[in-house]
Amino acid sequence: MGNFFNPDSGVMRALGKLADLLILNVLTVILCLPVFTAGAAFTAMHYVLYQMVKDEESYVAKTFFREFKANFKKATLEWLIALAIAAVLAGDFYLMRHYPAYFPAFLTVIFYLLAFIVLAVFLYVFPLTAKFENTIRGTFHNALLIVPGFFPRTLGIAAAHIVTFFCFYRFRQILPLAFVYCFTAPGFISAFLYRPIFEKIAAHSASKKATETSATDACPVSQKAAETSATDACSAFQKTAEASATDTRSASPDVFDASDENSDKKSAT
Repeated sequence: MGNFFNPDSGVMRALGKLADLLILNVLTVILCLPVFTAGAAFTAMHYVLYQMVKDEESYVAKTFFREFKANFKKATLEWLIALAIAAVLAGDFYLMRHYPAYFPAFLTVIFYLLAFIVLAVFLYVFPLTAKFENTIRGTFHNALLIVPGFFPRTLGIAAAHIVTFFCFYRFRQILPLAFVYCFTAPGFISAFLYRPIFEKIAAHSASKKATETSATDACPVSQKAAETSATDACSAFQKTAEASATDTRSASPDVFDASDENSDKKSAT
């Protein structure tokens, strides 16, 4: 019984995570209410979730608000882009439902495929924003590459969100739980799935940076060696020319003065 209440026991750690997920979900829901702040809220949520998956979580609320503020501008722009694309897809879906005669079967299939790709991309955009420094264009590009590159994990992340919201919609009895875990439940599952992907990206980025640093360090050494070699060659040539001029100046100094001047200009050129 004593082990049950031990803070390091598996049961207590699980209860602690559930409490953190509850707090995190409430904060995310509240900051999503103004709508335009939802992007920053999702980004901050995914930052905390990633820490929780890695067992690095600290103060949930403090970390959440710090990341919300740090990523507000970029995440808000990404969210506005998401809203614009969602509005276009919603309009197309409305037309498909009310005017089915104008939409053949193959167009319907293409529409749903496109909608899934858009959903999958945006399921990666905010976690990528939370984890990596990049431009908005670079973040969308990376998300678009991850979707087919890690397709089984993409399916798992999409399924976690779709199943969660379908359950809240279909089973009204559990709807009060939506305020408690509607975002963090699928988000926590997603963090488990995208963690290996992000670790591969981080390892690749670190390897690339190390290679560039090594090449940068090697270039000055090679350049310095080349400059030293050229300097030694020039010095040797100059000493030879001076020695030759010293031996012949007594016979015809004016001619060799002019010749020496021309040799110096050629060397300089």
